[in-house]
Formats: sequence, C-alpha cells, structure tokens
Amino acid sequence: MRRRVFIGPGEVAGYYTQLEPGLRACGWDVMRVDLTPDARRYPIGRQPLAARVAFALQRRAARSTGLTRTVASKLNSLALFALFFRALLSCDVFLYAFGATITWRPEWELRLLRRMGKRIICMFHGSDSRPPFLDGQTMA
Repeated sequence: MRRRVFIGPGEVAGYYTQLEPGLRACGWDVMRVDLTPDARRYPIGRQPLAARVAFALQRRAARSTGLTRTVASKLNSLALFALFFRALLSCDVFLYAFGATITWRPEWELRLLRRMGKRIICMFHGSDSRPPFLDGQTMA
C-alpha cells in the first residue's frame, strides 16, 4: 500500500515545489496545496477542487467589502473544511508549511489528526524558528 502525504497550505521559496518530486521518486503519493496569494506562484499542477474554490474565495474576500466579503469568507471556511476532510480520509502524513494548518481552528485540527493516528510534521524556515529577541527587525 502506497503512503500519501499532504503538503500545504503554503509555499516557501520553492521548497515544497522541489520536495514534491523527491517524495514521488521515493514512492509516495503527494497531495500538495498552495493557498498563499503570492505573485511568484510556483508551479503546482492540479490541486483538489476544494483548494481551488478556497483560493478563489480567499481572493474574492480580500478584494470585496461588506456583505460580499463576509459571505466569501464564510464560504472560504467551508471550502477549507471540505479540503481538510478530504485530506484526512486520504493522507497518512500531514506536512504543514510554515507552521500553518488548513482550517482556522488549528487546535481542533491537530487533535483530530492525532486521534486518527496521522503523522504530523510542521516545517519551519528561517526566522520563524528563531526567538523574537534574535530577530534583527525587532531589535532597535
């Protein structure tokens, strides 16, 4: 039985773009999702429908105001939950980029993954793993 890994929900300097083919070469199935609104959009291939819908709603909410923004934001949350449950049913390992999770309730999401026996990996890159007092931008 092939194992499947979820990589997401973002991208950091092309790291996960390069990790995906490496995992595939080792015999893993990969579900990679990029929900970051980055101008450098790294190539990702075909994402699940729920991820494409969530990304579109996230962009709509960012550009809108008032009721449209509220509705788009709530629908985005529903799409993210649909994406999470699809990944929950099909993936064995969850590799979270930049310490972010899929839904807006990380404590609930991580507990559920743990109870389901899923492996959880949170990757940190650069300054997000340094203590604040070592960050040059906060030192003045």
